[in-house]
Amino acid sequence: MKRHSFAVGVVLIGEKNNSLHQAPVLLDYLKPILQARVSRHFVSMEKRYRLQSKPEFIRNVCIMAHVDHGKTSLADLLIATNGIISDRMAGKLRYMDSRIEEQERGITMKSSAISLIFENKGKSFLINLVDSPGHADFSGEVSAAAVLCDGVILVIDVVEGVCPQTIANLRLAWKEDLQLCLVLNKIDRLFTEMKMTPLEAYNRLVQVLEQANAVTGELFVSRELEDYERLSSSSVDANNSGNGNSSGAPDEEKHYFVPSSGNVAFASALDNWAFRLSDFAELWAKRLTCIDEQKLCNALWGDFYLDAKSKQPVHGASEKGKEPLFASMVLRNLASVYDAFLISGDADKAMKILKSLQISIQGAEVSRSDPRQKLQSVFGSWIPAASAVLRMVCDQLPPAGKLSQRRIERLLCGGSASSFRLLSPAAQALKPFIMNCTVADAPTIVFVSKMVPVESRLLDASIRKQATEMHYFIPDESTPCSANYVFVAFARVFTGKLVKGQKLYVIPSSSNGTHANGVEAQEVTIGDLFIMMGREYEPVESVCAGNLVCVAGVEKHILKSATLSTSLDCPSLCSLKAYAEPIVRVSVEPQQASDLPTLISGLKLLSLADPCVKAFVEDTGEHVLVTVGEMHLQRCLDDLHRRFAAGIDLKVSAPIVPFAETIIPPPEVDLANEIILPTQKPKRSSIVVRTTSQSYEFKLKALPLPLEIQQIIERNQDLLNMIDPCTNRLKVSSFPSEGTDVCQVRHRFSLLLNELKEAFMRQDSMWHGIEEKVWAFGPKKASLNMLINAVEDYNRPSVFDILCEDSVQAEYKLRQYDQSLVTGFHLRCRAGPMCDEPIRGVAFFVEDWNDLNPEATSHGESCDAHIGQIINSVKDGLRLAFEAQPQRLVMPMYTCTIQATGEVLGKVHAVLNRRGGKVFREELKDSINLFEVCASLPVVESFGFAEELRKRASGLAWPQLVFSHWEIFPVDPFWVPTTEEEVVHYGEMVDNVNLAKKYVNAVRRRKGLPVKEKLVLHAEKQRTLARKV
Repeated sequence: MKRHSFAVGVVLIGEKNNSLHQAPVLLDYLKPILQARVSRHFVSMEKRYRLQSKPEFIRNVCIMAHVDHGKTSLADLLIATNGIISDRMAGKLRYMDSRIEEQERGITMKSSAISLIFENKGKSFLINLVDSPGHADFSGEVSAAAVLCDGVILVIDVVEGVCPQTIANLRLAWKEDLQLCLVLNKIDRLFTEMKMTPLEAYNRLVQVLEQANAVTGELFVSRELEDYERLSSSSVDANNSGNGNSSGAPDEEKHYFVPSSGNVAFASALDNWAFRLSDFAELWAKRLTCIDEQKLCNALWGDFYLDAKSKQPVHGASEKGKEPLFASMVLRNLASVYDAFLISGDADKAMKILKSLQISIQGAEVSRSDPRQKLQSVFGSWIPAASAVLRMVCDQLPPAGKLSQRRIERLLCGGSASSFRLLSPAAQALKPFIMNCTVADAPTIVFVSKMVPVESRLLDASIRKQATEMHYFIPDESTPCSANYVFVAFARVFTGKLVKGQKLYVIPSSSNGTHANGVEAQEVTIGDLFIMMGREYEPVESVCAGNLVCVAGVEKHILKSATLSTSLDCPSLCSLKAYAEPIVRVSVEPQQASDLPTLISGLKLLSLADPCVKAFVEDTGEHVLVTVGEMHLQRCLDDLHRRFAAGIDLKVSAPIVPFAETIIPPPEVDLANEIILPTQKPKRSSIVVRTTSQSYEFKLKALPLPLEIQQIIERNQDLLNMIDPCTNRLKVSSFPSEGTDVCQVRHRFSLLLNELKEAFMRQDSMWHGIEEKVWAFGPKKASLNMLINAVEDYNRPSVFDILCEDSVQAEYKLRQYDQSLVTGFHLRCRAGPMCDEPIRGVAFFVEDWNDLNPEATSHGESCDAHIGQIINSVKDGLRLAFEAQPQRLVMPMYTCTIQATGEVLGKVHAVLNRRGGKVFREELKDSINLFEVCASLPVVESFGFAEELRKRASGLAWPQLVFSHWEIFPVDPFWVPTTEEEVVHYGEMVDNVNLAKKYVNAVRRRKGLPVKEKLVLHAEKQRTLARKV
């Protein structure tokens, strides 16, 4: 395998002895950081410490956006208000992107936080700002950031509009019950790129706002329906039901983005300006003294115009052909500034604007040759972006000490309980403490959302002191760049006070607040405490409730996320789940066998550092790394090379995509689109197998499970995972013998049973009543298959009776081998016959089970011998039953959203068709001349897709890939031409056109399984006998 060299600040991996050599060149993107930090005025940390004890003045805020919508540039402007970076570098520096890969690619990959102080209306506010990634591959970082915050700044590019990641961010915010405010960014593009008039720009802003509110409306209705179903299905009385929804009837209006309410800001982070309607209403109210400021603010957005006679806002601008007030009073002024300074460069007009706005620019600014810098100076003096956005945060987003009851209940129910009323009384008593961020007389409760790897030298006080000087981020030659990494827990203190050296318990994930459940909680000692300041870490001795903190010394007790508390009555808080599941895997091994321990240690560290990474060892001994997508995979491999397994050479396999195997109803046409005759269709006969001792006989059949049933099972996968595949019973060890957990699980199983019953009744008559005959679900963690008891004279309890003792005692001695059939079923479901991939969406029926030699078995014949034989016979019989039906591959699919200009639309379709993509929606985005193409794309065909699309479309198409679903590949992998016409059309070797067979053979080769294909056909015809000189 080709050797790769990876650089970090800059470090090169040695060729012979893997030694590390320091490069003398400083990375270019670090130079502005040094210049920005020299002689800057910093807001003192002492002031931050004082504000930490005042939760009413604390705002925990996360910035979310689609990739390249400008959230990190906006974060730069907010950071500049505290003097951490210079105003001139804000928007260009990307201060929160501290990783080399982030600076090189220009996108955020890791969420990071910083504490800012802002003066608003004579009061000081502490704003804990968390910048999150915008790429779908790093959704785990977004989830880890959102769970610690109370509000969200949602940034939308007004040209691109609401994009897939914007919708995903909105869904996440609603799931976490976070308050939202909106920043419509890049409005400058409407004037400079799109050349819109003020009225056209206004219509575009209205359209984007309507798109965002449409998604919000769907989420609002969906949540209300869920609440209604939850309350209606509850078996408690009306009073208790009311407590379950103690948040009361929500005010629908506050959930929407309404500019006049102050939760929408209009901005251009690039040009350093932003405003809310109240800003321009105040400005115009001073000039038009006859109009009330609040009245003007309400009329600035909407179909209002200024009546010439009454000098008052009047509704009906569109009917009378007038410009709305927002277009005439706001956008027309902005357009004039852009025209004077950037588009036409009219110096006289620019001076008139400066005089009208009463803005004085220093001589150094006037003499600048770059007109954009002049423009930024003008806007920075007139309507600076940071102050407008931070005022909106202080006014619109909730303080740390005023969380909604719904959010608190969701936090407390994040562990094992799905309803607040099912928590223990001691756990419910914690609710007022969290609501008010109580410090005194309250237990300390801390939630860790992720583990952050930090170079140990950055946490050292002496090194940190040097960070303000010119030596910042310049490693000297004596410092090896493979520095040891210390993992700190990125967390939030919800109640109490966290102190260095304090002892807390790590609350088990199964805890519901009852410490008598038999699960021992580990005790940990809190190490050093730090406040994350972007690239730096400021040490503190203690942190009060409502603040974010980095905790050292707990990495040995926490895997990805955890709940820490001084009270064992505390339940496990909010379970994290990313909305993009890991699907792409590679096999990793060292070039030198002696480096294997280093690789294993590096994979453990990588799994700890990234919430979306899975690292494990296969049965074959391979070390497998599973990631979300191609970019996420590259970043993880970079982390291994540069950080966690530095100094060793790695061999990385080609990306591996999982498949699944299934069966379908007999198709009506073949691959050549010709009707399949009844004589050619496979018989739906059952399979009969016997054990090797000829003692038992089984009659088995396989049928495709209806899609609706599969969807129900998939939605309840977490519930089915509670079943132990070894015993086919509930894992009761994690639940108390008497308690709310057992009641809750029993209730959830009864709901699942009722849902399956209704779904089976909507299928063909053969499926009616099947829910009472379910023997087992399988395999483990992917229980999309069923084992059905169709033996007429075999009476056994259904799998839904597993919470109770066996109420129906089997009358036959066959009952002792019952679990042997389940074991054989699980073994077969793990590896299908086509290419040893898991089976998905199949119902296996046991139609008969006969004891062929009852006399021998009644005379004490060994039971162990029969167990092994039954397992093997059932496993082989299920394989034959599966092969008796039409077999198909099941492939993971991406939802691919592409924005492209009209001139490259044909090339986009060509690339999608070449890779097996299917377009299901295509629409023109009004006013911006961009097409949005939505397609499904096989994950196996996605590698290199973005790069190919950029080359073919000359950079005018931008794809976004998110894992969506599993889909049956509609090609028979075993189809061969039989008629003369098919042989003429496809040839005798159909491998070149049968993609399904190619996928099957590729998987079999990778697994070392035999492949049925001819490498050479008619060898004498393929030889070149003539010698050409």
